[in-house]
Amino acid sequence: MAYNFDLAISFAGEQRSVADEFARRLDASGYSIFYDEFQQAELWGRDLSIALGNVYSSEARYCLIILSHEYVNKPWTNLERQSAISQFVQRRGDYILCLKVDEDVTLPGYPSINAYLTLNHLGVDVVYKLLLQKLGRPEHANQISHLNANDSTIAQSVIEACFRRAIYTRMDSEIDMQSMYNSIGKALGTIQQLTPRIHDQALQFVCGEIINALDHIERVQTLSDAGVSNHLPNVLKKQIDENKQKIIRLLLEIRRAAKIAIQLPFVIKTDHFWGAEQANEPPKTGGEF
Repeated sequence: MAYNFDLAISFAGEQRSVADEFARRLDASGYSIFYDEFQQAELWGRDLSIALGNVYSSEARYCLIILSHEYVNKPWTNLERQSAISQFVQRRGDYILCLKVDEDVTLPGYPSINAYLTLNHLGVDVVYKLLLQKLGRPEHANQISHLNANDSTIAQSVIEACFRRAIYTRMDSEIDMQSMYNSIGKALGTIQQLTPRIHDQALQFVCGEIINALDHIERVQTLSDAGVSNHLPNVLKKQIDENKQKIIRLLLEIRRAAKIAIQLPFVIKTDHFWGAEQANEPPKTGGEF
């Protein structure tokens, strides 16, 4: 059976930071994830009791439940839980992945003999690795992008233009600043040329946000003449990192909209580069095109 999502995440609002961490990591690795922030436009205006019921009862290969005291006491999570339990029974197991954030809580309706994991015992990185092992290769149904062929091609080109160490590297690294500025300038020029050719308004807006973030980084040249990142004031390092992280989030949004089957890093990482060639290279910590 083909599913729309590799994983649906069910959680209470108090555990959003945990859900967000797993959702963004898995999304960046090419999995189709149902996470409310990724589906805001699709859910807007719909009857959520029906829409969410369908997701948790039939549209995902697995359901990750982030289990807490808040989770078992809220009406919306109760709806999601009931739908997930129904699917669990229908499949005769191997659907619900229960992750406890509170150790003294159990999931109503879920057999006590089924294995739980506890976040505090394992940590986020270990749980993420176990999720990768459980999910295996992405197997969601080939979803059709709402973008036309021209916009899909441009979306790919925008991602490729930004897929460089100059953008994906944190400012606490050892970086030749002029090489970084020159590389970012090339990405900026490419996206400025591509954006007017986009038909989809949402994609055009996202590309405009990337242009603004790249432009903010370039403007730092007028605020500091530091030749290497080590000499850049901390306030400017923070400003650049925030804009780089914003760009990465926007690139992942473009990848989801265009249904491009590639892996992308979801955070900037510490790296070191000197010279234009290294600044333009793909990041060392991400997927391949």
